[in-house]
Amino acid sequence: MSSVVVLYYSRTGNTEKMAEAVSEGAREADVECEVELASIEDFDPERLQEFEGIILGSPTYYGILAAEVKEFLDESIKVHGDLAGKIGAAFASCGTEGGGSETACLSIIKGLLVHGICVRGFHDIGHYGPVSTGEPDERALSECRQIGRTVARMVV
Repeated sequence: MSSVVVLYYSRTGNTEKMAEAVSEGAREADVECEVELASIEDFDPERLQEFEGIILGSPTYYGILAAEVKEFLDESIKVHGDLAGKIGAAFASCGTEGGGSETACLSIIKGLLVHGICVRGFHDIGHYGPVSTGEPDERALSECRQIGRTVARMVV
């Protein structure tokens, strides 16, 4: 059976709420797919090899991903070359409109691409992945569920 992991870092709980919606969407997909939700702080980067889909979420600090997410990506060097061809996606939260959530998503996507992970863009939501300003509203949560469903369907 295919599997997707949804990993996030969250200080205020906003990114965690988005991660929960992403995993909910992956579970709702009309395919057989196991979904694991975990904080990046509690997840061993070597386990990334176990999943066909990898979705990462981060709060935005100074227009980029959180240091904890960057550290996780740096530690994932242990599995460099072993993740090629997997499916990936990103999402981010921010404290203010125009605060850099899209660039935080791009920072995550760059890390995924270096691993050879395939990342699909979106034409009908945030192009790089869902973003939220403050606590995620229904639009952001709906987009999170959408990328969860999309990645789950792609990995099957």
